[in-house]
Amino acid sequence: MKKVVILSYFFPPCNLTASGRIAGWEKHLPNFGYYPIIITRNWDGNELTEEDRLKSSGSEIRIEKKENSEVHYVPYKSSLRDFFFINSKNNYTFKLISKFLTMFNLIFQHFFVRLIPYNNLYFHAKKYLRNNNDIKTIIISGNPFEQFYFGYLLKKEFPEINWIADYRDDWTTSEVTNVKFRKFQQFFEKRWVGTASCFTTISPYYQTKIAELVNIQGHTIYNGFDKLIENTHKTSIDSFVITYNGTLYETQNIEIFLDGLKLFIDSNPDKKIRFNLPGILFDQKQANRVLSFMRGYESHLVMTDRISKEEVIEIQKNSDLLLMVSHTNIKGVTSSKIFEYISLQKQFIVCPNDHDILEEIAIQSGLGVVLDSHQQVLEYMNKVIQGYSKQPDLEKLNKFWVKSQVARLGEVMINN
Repeated sequence: MKKVVILSYFFPPCNLTASGRIAGWEKHLPNFGYYPIIITRNWDGNELTEEDRLKSSGSEIRIEKKENSEVHYVPYKSSLRDFFFINSKNNYTFKLISKFLTMFNLIFQHFFVRLIPYNNLYFHAKKYLRNNNDIKTIIISGNPFEQFYFGYLLKKEFPEINWIADYRDDWTTSEVTNVKFRKFQQFFEKRWVGTASCFTTISPYYQTKIAELVNIQGHTIYNGFDKLIENTHKTSIDSFVITYNGTLYETQNIEIFLDGLKLFIDSNPDKKIRFNLPGILFDQKQANRVLSFMRGYESHLVMTDRISKEEVIEIQKNSDLLLMVSHTNIKGVTSSKIFEYISLQKQFIVCPNDHDILEEIAIQSGLGVVLDSHQQVLEYMNKVIQGYSKQPDLEKLNKFWVKSQVARLGEVMINN
């Protein structure tokens, strides 16, 4: 098998969604003749908060060799900025110092690799490549996007090796997040990624706009789902459960769905209607936004802080309907949760219509429906509560299987 090094900050046992993409690649690449060597930071597996993720983890490099792959876990040592951030919750001075150090790092880590807190990933990769001259390809998965600096430096050190930049999100072209010093960071994105043989990303729209910036070829590789989850439960006949899983952003107009939900609750007074929002309390501002809009209907909401993936899966299993909220006037945002919904073989709503990738996936999977108004939400949920259901077509779902996406990744590596 051909060896390929994959450098990714996030990887299991990290319990964040970001770790799933490369985990799927590690599992399926051997089926296509590749032996993946994953280089990642050490994770304990119980990092539920930002503070947890910035604590030191591991004291030495640990290499876990498997039958067809290996994982190199490199220790993570908290930086000075991490220390002040972790202890800033009730300390205004620490909060100011943390913000200053964050800004300092944001600027100067573009020039000095040792200012990047996880720079030992780069140095470990560099040492590994020196000792293994049979490596022809290295993939670096962002974010954090400063890892693309590692690719730039490794290409200078090993010009015979091709590197591929993998974007799990877009970076300076983002329309969802406020990118600080956008033009400044854009200069480095173009400089660093411009040395890659190509890049991969999660949607055709992202592929187009990133390619226009970095001026190299791009390829769309969906996150996909790893396996179909059987034995999904039905709720009782006198109740109806809807679930929205994950982070909520300002750019997501969930109010359209919530308006329809209130009408649905009013028109079905004999039903126990529950709307689950696992993880939303992680962002209290967004939680308050939902609570404020649902004033008078709070008893129908179940909101939690971040919980384990296993608990979230169980909540979704016990749901009648799942919700995907698109970003207003923003294309290309697929979100891993839509593939999780498909893996559960549950019918789901996309609301409102993004007229792009979410609409396409909803239709192609055969499980989703796209709704654009509170009246459409009301009418559709009334159909579902009366017994209407979408049945999964396994042939259609296969397109979104991780293994199918990894087959495409294999083709990309052959041609680059």
